[in-house]
Amino acid sequence: MMFGGVGMATLPLSLIFAFKNRPKCVITRAQYVKVMAWQEVTDLAKRSNELGSPTRRKRLEERTKVSEKCEESPADQELVFLEDDVQALNEAFPQGEKADTSWALTVLFYLAKLVFGILGLALSVIWLLHIIVFMLVNPPAFPFLNQVFIQLDSAWGLLGTTAFAIFCYYLVMSVISGEMHSIYPMK
Repeated sequence: MMFGGVGMATLPLSLIFAFKNRPKCVITRAQYVKVMAWQEVTDLAKRSNELGSPTRRKRLEERTKVSEKCEESPADQELVFLEDDVQALNEAFPQGEKADTSWALTVLFYLAKLVFGILGLALSVIWLLHIIVFMLVNPPAFPFLNQVFIQLDSAWGLLGTTAFAIFCYYLVMSVISGEMHSIYPMK
């Protein structure tokens, strides 16, 4: 129950904040060199290569044998932070022949996060209203979502079932998001 409650707040807000903190425009190479020294990027790539190969070997070894130790080593944590930095750099500074396509997909990805965040916020509010109106009041004041699903089902046979599936899927995703934010609250 706790994970679902936390997830109903964190899932839509994390999507909306991801849109808010998105890269605003493409950084050209000339701008990037002015803002940050190109040497930092090469150092980042060197660190990635240095940490990457031993860590990849270690991960392959761990996959082949059962590990009793659940803690991550500092090298693994550093690799995770490094991968996040590389991903953020690739989003803000697309390279290669398809840099424009990459940037367009990045923009669409963040717009989709905004849309799903707003829809998720609406679904969270509807779920909370249903819990208050139907579950907490004894006897139930109004069969809120139950009545909505019945009406949608009478309008078209699969519409109520589809809406119910969307609400259930959102609830599952909220629980997963709440679990992740409860167990791993910070990066």
